[in-house]
Amino acid sequence: MKIYWILSLIIILVLLIYAVTGVYNYRHMFFFGKKGSGKVYRAQRLHIHKTGELKRHVYYLAETIGERSVFHYKNLEQTAQYIETELSKNDIDYQIQTFKIKNVPYKNIYVKKEGLNSDAGAIIVGAHYDTIMGTPGADDNASAVAVLLELIKQFKSVKTNHPMIFVFFTLEEPPSFGDSKMGSHIFARALRKKNEKVHFMISLEMLGFYSERKIQEYPSPILEHTYPKKGNFIAVVGTHEYGVVTNEFYENFSRNISFNAEILIAPASLPGVDFSDHRSFWAHDYPAFMITDTAFYRNKNYHKKTDTPGTLNYKKMNNILNGLYLTFKEM
Repeated sequence: MKIYWILSLIIILVLLIYAVTGVYNYRHMFFFGKKGSGKVYRAQRLHIHKTGELKRHVYYLAETIGERSVFHYKNLEQTAQYIETELSKNDIDYQIQTFKIKNVPYKNIYVKKEGLNSDAGAIIVGAHYDTIMGTPGADDNASAVAVLLELIKQFKSVKTNHPMIFVFFTLEEPPSFGDSKMGSHIFARALRKKNEKVHFMISLEMLGFYSERKIQEYPSPILEHTYPKKGNFIAVVGTHEYGVVTNEFYENFSRNISFNAEILIAPASLPGVDFSDHRSFWAHDYPAFMITDTAFYRNKNYHKKTDTPGTLNYKKMNNILNGLYLTFKEM
C-alpha cells in the first residue's frame, strides 16, 4: 500500500511539472524513455538521390550569391530569380505575390497543386529565402530552400488528396521578423481574406546541421532531461493549440526517415518555438508548426559569417526530403 501511494505521488508530481511548465513531449509524456526499436523505416522503400542537387543549391545561394538580406536588395532579387529559374527549367508553373515595403517591391514565390479532394484543406510547405545581414545563410535558410525546391520537383506529376501550396517566403529575418511586414504574414493574410481552407502549414527552418557530439542545448531544464544530448536529430515543433495536427504529421514523418525525429509541443512563449514563418499563420488562425535542426540550440554558426555550405550534412537533408515526400504523398 505504501508503494502504491509513493508511485501515485510521483505520477502526480510529474503531471504537475508538465502542467506548470506547459511543455509536452508526446514521446516522453509519462516515461522518460523513447519508443521501442520496432519502428519500420518505410523511407527505405524509396530513396530519392538528390544529395548533389541539394548541395548545388546551397552552394549557389550561400557562396555565389552570399548575403540575401534587405540590406543587399540585389542579392535578394538574384535569389528570387534563381528560384524562378529552377522552377521554370523543370516546367513547373509558379506564381508571384508582390508587395511593397516603403515603396520597395518584394516577392513571395509559390506553386499550387490542386488536390483530388477539393474540400480538403490545403497543406502549405514554406521556407524563407532571405538571410540576416552579414551572413551567407547556408543553414539559415538555404538548406530549407534547397529541400523545398527538390520537393516541388518530386510532386510535379504526383496527385495528392489535399491541395498543396509550396511557398518561398521573403522577409522572414530582422528587421521584418515578428511584424506584419514578414512575407509569410502577407501570404497568410491573403489566404484568410479569401477564407481559404488550410489543413496545416509547415515551416522548413534550418534543416542541415547535425553532430554526433553532445552539443545539443534546450530552452528549459526539463527538456535537457527528456531529449537527446547529441545534436543528431530533426525536430517537429508546435504549440498546444495545434498539437493534434502537429502530432499527426510527426507520427507519419518519423516513420518515413531513417534517423531520429523528435517532437515538442510547447507554449509559443518558450524561446525558439515561434522563431519562423509558422507564427504568421498562427496570427491568422491557421494550424502551423515547424521542422528544424533546432537552430542556435545546436548550430553555433547561427546568424554568423561561419554559416557556410561546408558545415552541412547533405545526406541527412536528402533523408528529410525523402521523408517529407513520402509523408505528404501518403497524407
